[in-house]
Amino acid sequence: MTIIDNWGLIVSGLGVTLGVSILALTLCVAIGVVLGVARVVPIRPFRILATCYVEFFRNIPPLVHLFFSSLRCRESASYSRH
Repeated sequence: MTIIDNWGLIVSGLGVTLGVSILALTLCVAIGVVLGVARVVPIRPFRILATCYVEFFRNIPPLVHLFFSSLRCRESASYSRH
């Protein structure tokens, strides 16, 4: 098996990767804009909720995010097999 034999799978995987990346980028920009606006609005409850959300995720090390993400991926993969 060489790369040329699996070229269709590679191109298909590239398409999926690009699609997921564009979707993630779009969602993250939308969430970031909403949270950014919520942190500067004069309505105090919005500012407090947005600040708590941002500070919660800012204070968790990236390695912990990766660990929990890998656990979620592993769980979802085990559910799809059954």
